[in-house]
Amino acid sequence: MANEKRHTCFLKVPDYQKKYLEMRYGSPVCFPQASMMQLYLRRYLVRNSTMKRITDLSCSSAAFNLTSSTPTIFTEYQPIKDDERAEFVEIEIPDEVMYGNKMVKVDKFFQPNPQGTRLLRKEIRNEFWMAFSQFRDECIFRAARINETVNTEDAMSDFMNIYDIDMRYFESLMRNWWRVKRKIKDGIDSRREDMEDKSGNVFLYT
Repeated sequence: MANEKRHTCFLKVPDYQKKYLEMRYGSPVCFPQASMMQLYLRRYLVRNSTMKRITDLSCSSAAFNLTSSTPTIFTEYQPIKDDERAEFVEIEIPDEVMYGNKMVKVDKFFQPNPQGTRLLRKEIRNEFWMAFSQFRDECIFRAARINETVNTEDAMSDFMNIYDIDMRYFESLMRNWWRVKRKIKDGIDSRREDMEDKSGNVFLYT
């Protein structure tokens, strides 16, 4: 059925990334089919029927929805603490995945394995900063067309408002942005120097 509820898993992310994901992709979060996040979900989902914590950063919907007061036969299960729950974002998972050399239907016990969890969190972090970078560049471009200026702080404030991100994260996000920007610039400089060494040419505008 078209309106049938799909299975989900839960991933721990910072609150500002959770707000961004839910505003951009809905709740539960449904990543585009061609995205790297979907690729990681298809490749790194595992069935954890014992609900033992294989990582503290992700869990299945079955594990997430059990509480310490829920009767269970799973003696290895470590319930998600109440104060932890808000740190997780709910993510739709594919209906079928390759598991044990064959395609299998997913159920409520599937979750990303530790490697998939790490890759998902990294890709989400990268997408968040790419989205802000594009938004900032667009703000600067639009302002320049009407002979006005926009600084990064203004762009960050607007970006946070669009995605309903709590302003208490403003200073932290600004510090993170300068680190991200410096890392990007260092990567470009390193790549340019490598290309110059290999080609013998000098690149003036990169």
